[in-house]
Amino acid sequence: MVNKQLKKESYEKLHLVLGFVREKKVDKLLKHFPVESFYYFCQPNIDRKYSIYDLIILINKLFKNRDRINFYPSVIKAFLYAKSKASKNDLILISGSTFVVSEILLYYKNFFLTFE
Repeated sequence: MVNKQLKKESYEKLHLVLGFVREKKVDKLLKHFPVESFYYFCQPNIDRKYSIYDLIILINKLFKNRDRINFYPSVIKAFLYAKSKASKNDLILISGSTFVVSEILLYYKNFFLTFE
């Protein structure tokens, strides 16, 4: 499903901000993302998170080339780093868990509230 949607989008480079919960089969989910993407793995701020340490172990098993892979202890740090690396023609996709997406939405909500 993700691959279908990505094929419809126009972009130069794909930056993936990904975090998961323990219940997900992360190895199977990662097969749906293009290998040539830039990966920014993180952990959502919840008890059920798939920890960054477990992600590092899993990713080291799954990916031979880790040049485009980074790990962050927080969703916001991962997102801000991806944002700093992406150009205007690139696409940043936030996925893995709705908890990851909600942290970024909350960050922006709080960011804009400070200007009111």
